Amino acid sequence: MKLGVRGGQDLLRDVRNPTQPQVADRSSADCPDSNAAGPRGSLAGRLRQVIMLLFPESPQRLPQPRLRSVLIAGAQVLAVAAGAAVLLVRQAGHPSWNTIFGEDASVFLPRALLHPWSNLIQPWAGYIQLVPQFLADLISRLPLHDAAAGLAVTGCMVASGCALLVYNASAGHIRSRALRCLLAAAVVLLPVAPLEVAANAVDTPWYLIFAAFWALLWRPASRGGPAAAALVCFGAMSSQFVAVLLAPLVVARVIALPRLREQAPALGWLAGLAVQIPALLVQKPAQLRGSPMPALGFYADHVLTAVLAGWRLSRALTQAAGGAQTALLAAVVVAALGTWALVKGDGRLRMFIAAAVLFGLAAAVIPGTSRLWVVHLPSTAGWLPGSRYTVVPVLLLVSAGIVAVDAYLRRPGSHRAAAARAMAVVLLVTVLGAGWVADFRYYTARSGYQPWSRTVSSFDQSCRPRPPSVYIPSLRVSLPCSLAGS
Repeated sequence: MKLGVRGGQDLLRDVRNPTQPQVADRSSADCPDSNAAGPRGSLAGRLRQVIMLLFPESPQRLPQPRLRSVLIAGAQVLAVAAGAAVLLVRQAGHPSWNTIFGEDASVFLPRALLHPWSNLIQPWAGYIQLVPQFLADLISRLPLHDAAAGLAVTGCMVASGCALLVYNASAGHIRSRALRCLLAAAVVLLPVAPLEVAANAVDTPWYLIFAAFWALLWRPASRGGPAAAALVCFGAMSSQFVAVLLAPLVVARVIALPRLREQAPALGWLAGLAVQIPALLVQKPAQLRGSPMPALGFYADHVLTAVLAGWRLSRALTQAAGGAQTALLAAVVVAALGTWALVKGDGRLRMFIAAAVLFGLAAAVIPGTSRLWVVHLPSTAGWLPGSRYTVVPVLLLVSAGIVAVDAYLRRPGSHRAAAARAMAVVLLVTVLGAGWVADFRYYTARSGYQPWSRTVSSFDQSCRPRPPSVYIPSLRVSLPCSLAGS
């Protein structure tokens, strides 16, 4: 996940010679695919060609020797493990592997312990949350004292796996391997992650939604790519109803790439939606309440500022200069950078920025308008109500910035232009790195939770007279004493 020596060499080569391809390039942005063809001059044909800009083919890689392929696969496995290890240690105080967060403790783990594998499609909070419940059922097969560690590790593995998928799926839009490493690192080092989404099962869908966005844009050259894209899209849609906002991107993919063999991610998303339909038929849907202005303020205050300064630096700026002033400054800076990218970029970059910004805005504002507590409860140094709703929009704005810089690097130009490209890279790394360093590890509300080892020890002691069951306050349920000592 880190920019290694080879990644730095790739990036330097991009700056010095941005037009030199690293691999065989069959981008549909330059050579429209036959799927995009329509009646010449027809409105439908032109529309398809415009939409097609969102779906460039991944560069074809030359056949690799078997040993090299095995080494690459091993390196990817190690990268996922390293990313998961980084996420595990980002929580200060009581470690993530000895605490259980949110509905993992109050809903998913108790369900799994009492009725294993029978609640996978049981709705919670109005919709099915398949992946969190599946992970809890999986971990419930471990000894009880390992439950916290199991939930933390599996949650980190899902998040890190999403980072790897984004690295691969972004190849069509980001040709620099180093910049794709930077995007993958942004997933693992997301400044706001320790507040709510890191190292648990319940919030894995937010990583999956971001990965699903990239999966829907992906046209993989590898055989396993379509299956991975379909699985991620299925996991996102079957676990978090906000993923329904990906519907326009699904429709755009179907229009641009009408062949069935190109529709693995769309089919995965549709399968996840099918899983949700029974719950939606019996559950009262969330409703938009009142004006969206407070939710837009939440977006400006906690998304735009987080992109530029991370979590704690942005809070410090807010306290020093005021929340409205800081949000306004962040909005002006992001708008200026976005305008620069739109003016300097080509049609493919403009389409990507539009898709990323609009989907990210919807993913923050619509939940904020339907759940008013998100925008009205005050934040603290270690807690932001609804911080999970900032994950996708922040990562999408980071994606837009990296895609813009990559496009800028590949523009032909003079040595003077090369200096400007190098400056763009330095600015990008500095902005992202400031938040990553400042927010790598800090105390959150979860840092003060009772350690799971203490909870299990108390449960074991209470079960020594062997009553049928003992109530566990942190789980809000009575567990059978047959689980004691396990």
